[in-house]
Order: sequence, then C-alpha cells, then structure tokens
Amino acid sequence: MGRWLVETPWSRLRDGTGSSRLRKGVLVALCLVVAAGVLLLVTDLGDSASRTSADLRVESVDTPARAVAGSRITIEDVTRNVGQRSTEATRTSYYLSRDDVWSSSDRLLGARRAPALGAEDSSRGRATVTLPASTTTGTWHVVTCADDGNQVDESSHGNNCRARSLVVDPVTEAAADPEVEPPPGAADVPLPAGVTRAPADGGPSYYGAWENSFPADPSFFPIGVWPTFTPSLLQPMGINFMLPLRDDQTGTDRPIWGTAETDDMTAVNATPGFYAGASFYRTQDGRPWGSRAVLNVFGDELDGACPQFFSNLPPDLASIQAKAANQDPSVCADFGGLTGDAFVEAERASQAADPTRPTYIQVTGVYLDHRQYEVKYTMADKRAICANADILSYDYYPVVFGSGPVWTQADYVKEARLYCQQSRPVYAFIETDRMSTDGTVYPSPAQTVAEAWNAIIAGARGIQYFDNLRHLTDPTYDGGGTYAAGAMHEAVTALNRRIRSLAPVLNDTTVSGYVRTTGDMTVLVKYHSGHPYIFAIPHADGPQTVTFKLAGTHGATATVLGEDRTVEMTHGAFTDKFSDENQVHIYRID
Repeated sequence: MGRWLVETPWSRLRDGTGSSRLRKGVLVALCLVVAAGVLLLVTDLGDSASRTSADLRVESVDTPARAVAGSRITIEDVTRNVGQRSTEATRTSYYLSRDDVWSSSDRLLGARRAPALGAEDSSRGRATVTLPASTTTGTWHVVTCADDGNQVDESSHGNNCRARSLVVDPVTEAAADPEVEPPPGAADVPLPAGVTRAPADGGPSYYGAWENSFPADPSFFPIGVWPTFTPSLLQPMGINFMLPLRDDQTGTDRPIWGTAETDDMTAVNATPGFYAGASFYRTQDGRPWGSRAVLNVFGDELDGACPQFFSNLPPDLASIQAKAANQDPSVCADFGGLTGDAFVEAERASQAADPTRPTYIQVTGVYLDHRQYEVKYTMADKRAICANADILSYDYYPVVFGSGPVWTQADYVKEARLYCQQSRPVYAFIETDRMSTDGTVYPSPAQTVAEAWNAIIAGARGIQYFDNLRHLTDPTYDGGGTYAAGAMHEAVTALNRRIRSLAPVLNDTTVSGYVRTTGDMTVLVKYHSGHPYIFAIPHADGPQTVTFKLAGTHGATATVLGEDRTVEMTHGAFTDKFSDENQVHIYRID
C-alpha cells in the first residue's frame, strides 16, 4: 500500500498526465486513506496506553441523603485502579457542587489518602466533613474525585469523579444556647485514655438516611405528643411533631389532624419546623404527603393486641392485618400480640412499601417485661423486632398506674436499648395527666419533668407526651386542683426549651468510663465542643449528697448549667446535693 501511495497516484498528479477529475479523485482518496491510517495509529496507541497505564476512578460514593448547613457528614467511597500499572499513594477529594460535574468553582469539603494501588486493586475509605454554614437549602451534589491534582500518569483523567446528590434542609431549631456552650476562648478539657466514646443511638445523621424524615440537624431533638393537636398551639411549647389517633374500638386510625375537614398537611406545612407521623404509605387524594410526613406507623401496641393495625395499609401489610383481625394463629400469639415472626414480617413490609420514611413501632410492657426474657418474646425475638424497625417507641406510666417511682422510667429505656443493641433510637412516652375522665391520679409537673429527664439520661433519643384528654396546651389547667393553674403547661414548655438548647450536646458523642458516683444515680456523659457534660438524676427516692469522681481530670471546675453556680473540684472529684428524686443537675466540666 505504501508503494502505491508513493509511486502511482503521486507521480500522475505531479507530472500532470492525469485529468483534473482524476487528480481531485485521487487526492480525496489519498486524504481518506491517510486519515484512516492516522486513526488506526492513534487508536492503537490509545489501546496500548490503556493496557500499560494506571487508570483511577471512583467506583461508588455513599453519603447521607439529607443534611443541614453547618452539620458534619460522613462520606464513604471506593477508589479503584482499572488500569494495568500500579500507582503510588493518591488523594481522593470531596467537593460540594451545584451539579454533578466537578468544576474549579466547587467547594472542597475534605479529602482522604488512598494507598498505592496495583492493577484492579481498590481502596475503600471515608472522611467526616463539615458542610459550610453558608450552604443554601436545596439539592446539592457531593462530587468525589480520585487522584485529585492529577499526580498519576493515567490513561484518562476524564473518568476520575463520581457524584451523589445531597439535599440540604433548613435549620429549624434554635441557635446554640450561649449558656450551654463553653465560653469563648475556654481551654478544652481532653478526655483521658481508657474512656470509651461512641455516637448516640440514632443521632441526627441517622435521619439523613431517608428522603422524608426529621432533619439531620445537630440542634434537633424529637419532642412529640399524642394525640394530634393544632400545630400552631404545640410549636410555641417547643413540641415539634405529633402522632396519629387510634380508635380503641376498631383499632383503626382516624385522620391525623382530628377532623375530616382538616385531613391534609395544610396546618403542618404552615408551621415551620413541625412534623407529623402516621400511616403515610399512600397519597392523600392522589397528592403526595410531602416531606413533613416523617414516620410510617402501621399499628399501635401490637405486642399486646394483635388486631390493632391501622387502616389504609399497603397490600402486604393489609394481608397481615386481615389475618390479625381474625386472630389467625399464624400471626397472633397465644398471649394476644403478634408473633415475633409476624412482627418482623410487618416491619419489612412497611419498609418495602415506603422506603422514603423510617418505620416507627410502638410497644408496651409485653415487649418490655422487666428483662424476664422468655415470658412472651424470646431475646432473639426482641432483638429482631427492634432490628427490623427504624424507631422503637414504648409507653410506661409509673405515677398514674402506680407501677413504680419516676426513676423507673430510666430502667425501661435501658431495657429497650439492650434489646435494640444501641443501634436504633428509642423514644419514651411521658405521662402528663390522668388516664381517663374517671381517673383520680394526676402526675405533678415535677414528676412529668423528672420522667422526661430519666428517659433522656438513660439514653432515649426522643420523648413524647401522652395527653389523651388534651389538656397540655391549656395554660389554665390545674390537674383537678392538684397543682396551680397553668403549672403543667409552664413546666413542659420550660423543659422543652431546655432540651432544645441542649440538643447539640445530647446529639454528640456519648462517653463511658469517665465518671463514678456515690449514691444511686442515673448518669449520662457527653463530649461536646472540647468539654465533658455530665447529666445526673437520682435513681432512688429522697435527698442525696453525691460525689462525682472523674477519670484523669484535675484542676477543673464543674459549671452547673441553668443554676448560675459552679462546683469546685478537688483531686478530680466534686460533691453536690440533690433535694429529691425529681431534681436533675447538668454539669459542664471547664
């Protein structure tokens, strides 16, 4: 072919013996042949390069689905070398972008070191980064790029990045309380060696796994109420979600807003930072429920009453519901509740029907049986039931039912967390009133507040007020004359305000092995902004004088939050008084 190109066409064109048409035709043919040869050559060289060069790319990226500006998120990626030559160590970087393609205007969030990779080797790694506080709400993308900076001689740099979408939610909670946070310039109090640090069960990042759920916001702590009320009355009290009604005669759910005329999300959506939980698997009249409908709830207390499913359930759940309504022994246990297997089947059906929202289950003293593990459900059943839920809630009312002191609320939280193996958030119901119109026992405001703190200090990740007589929002209610008018309303409002101010602390790292106490106490230790925080409440009736001994901490001071006082430490210990079983103290170690 080379000989023909040189001798035959060129000679005829050059010596003028060919016609004009021939010269043009041959010239065109020559150009095509040469171009084809060059293309073949380039292609061959490219194939050769790809066979002999490294080629790094991000194979997968995992981030929370949602977060808020200023929060910390964890990004995990797999970086792979799909080429045939080994690489040296490189940097995989994470950028925040408005679209799914990297550009120089994207914001660098952080990076990790990827080790040297042989041909077809991969590296899985993660980094925890902070979203800029200035990030606006809406859909963003985390663009993850291998070999950031192009340090490796690759066959292609055009395939190095992969993007994943991230919805940035509005920050709905109050700003951090200056009394809670350490003073500006305060020296950190490091934790000593030997203590254990762990994330809180279902901290804010937990909710970021769902498209429709509570905000992934460190300043958000779930504070709910049952039954449903007008959101505009609840929000000023610091309550941020409500749960559905259930008809005790039929076991079905009523409209979550109480009346058919308002059976939509209008009131919830009109109340900033407020959420609703109910049976949300289907749309309302063909319209999506929306992002403020945050929990899927398919029944109530099914551990004790097998038929108490809600209505309007998806087909797979409706099938279980139909069997339960007929007391079918394949789903109903002889003790009256769902069998362990049926419970798990229902939970999985719920999650499959609507994976955009967490599934919430509500249990009673049948599931929480004071650790008498084989009474109704086996330990394996209890762990499976919690593991296949997304949020586990329980109700226990020691004052109204006379079943124990307020501090036994802590025991129930610990029992639930034991079954959940600290992997799911546990919510506790808190009593606020007598149970029925003919009831004569009223919890006092101090007892309601103490129950809430017992639950939280024992590790509850949300509280819910039980107020079936609907007195909680009444600023004149007096508990049948057992306390001053409006006292419960004021106590709950003040409690919620305090919980919200402490939410960034409660949502931060939990510490074990840092403090020992005298007396009988329930204690929670958190580490936030470089300081340990100690939450303490008596686990016995009557006054106590308690000594706290801190591991490896000397020369510090215990600031008692909300009380305008400090307690001096001597040799790593301090002593304080508790007037009765209802008093809580919260200390920041400075």
